[in-house]
Amino acid sequence: MAIVRKNKPSTPKVKEVKEVKEVKKVEQSPIFTEDEATFLISKLREANYKGTEFETFYKVMSKLAKIAEK
Repeated sequence: MAIVRKNKPSTPKVKEVKEVKEVKKVEQSPIFTEDEATFLISKLREANYKGTEFETFYKVMSKLAKIAEK
């Protein structure tokens, strides 16, 4: 709760910040590159899966392994 002095709250003033949006071109392709697939495989292997999550993990890993083999 802010302190009110002379009918004005004593909350700090927020400076307006102008956002500068930089548009970086990222290659938009429907599949992953070999390096991207390898990265995803390594990260997915670190996680713990339970029940139906493991089935989905296996399907995704199979697809990524095919891409990484190319």
